[in-house]
Amino acid sequence: MDPIHNGCTQCGSPDYEAGYVNNLCRECRQQMSRFPIAGWVKWSAAGVAALFLFSLFNMPKAIKASMTYNKARQLFDDHKYESAEKAFHQILQRYPSNFKMNAYYAMSAYHNEHYAISDSVLGPWRGRSIEDQETTNMVNSLLSIDEDLKLSDESIYARLDSTASVKESIDIIKTYSLAHKEEVAAKLLLASYYSSDSNYTGVISLCEEVRTLKPDILFGLRLLAQAYCEQKQYEKGLTVCDQMLADHAESIDGLILKGKILLKQKQDKKALQIARQVYEIAPSDIRTIRMLALASHFNGDKATAKTMQDNLIAIEDTAGVTWLNNVIHNNISYRD
Repeated sequence: MDPIHNGCTQCGSPDYEAGYVNNLCRECRQQMSRFPIAGWVKWSAAGVAALFLFSLFNMPKAIKASMTYNKARQLFDDHKYESAEKAFHQILQRYPSNFKMNAYYAMSAYHNEHYAISDSVLGPWRGRSIEDQETTNMVNSLLSIDEDLKLSDESIYARLDSTASVKESIDIIKTYSLAHKEEVAAKLLLASYYSSDSNYTGVISLCEEVRTLKPDILFGLRLLAQAYCEQKQYEKGLTVCDQMLADHAESIDGLILKGKILLKQKQDKKALQIARQVYEIAPSDIRTIRMLALASHFNGDKATAKTMQDNLIAIEDTAGVTWLNNVIHNNISYRD
């Protein structure tokens, strides 16, 4: 059905001009075209234009921020938490109040065992109503792991602090563990003291048990890999290192332990590749500097080994420099 036209919408004349959106006669159309536009209409139009131009002006920044977030999120999803933490920290310089950014920054820091950072970032959000339930659930799920690292009876920590020897501490934890057989934290704490006492058989027994119960606890895997290395069970140690790196592709401890085991096996070139990789991830970390110095020495790269030693001297790592010199001059035997 054709639309009904009642004439000029301004004066009612049936002689309106066809072909326009508004039905106006010729006279009224000319009159209205000469009528000045109201001030508020002008400013409204100017405001829309300004907003549009402002949006265009900020579009590159928004695109850059989106690209940076996508890159950071991909690093997180790839378990490259060291790089992800740096990327999210950079984003938060521009968007400090964004919950999702804060959450992923905190989770990245948590995976890197930077617990002080994680706690300080999440602190202001605790107790607040958050609409992003998916991210909230991820944070809560991760933090639940933290409960596995705490003894239910925290008075034990004070008793341990007051003991004079590792042997006394071991007796306290063993007694506690017998009464709390289901506590993962007790097993890990006892394994830690066993490691300090060079009881690597005990470490392996406890940490393999934890590995079965809670395979995502990095601390337990690290103790286990170290123990296997000390026991010269290198293949088992490498398997644990690979498990660590599957969960955390940039784990400093996982990479260094793997590199050290490879050096023990005289797979020097592979060890050097790992040493370079971990140094690139954290070039100011004493552990990575030591590792690159050690791997460079066994690969005959005296220049890099010397540079790394100079770096250790600059940061006053006397113990590291002394140990490396002893290895280099065969005062101590690093491998069979």
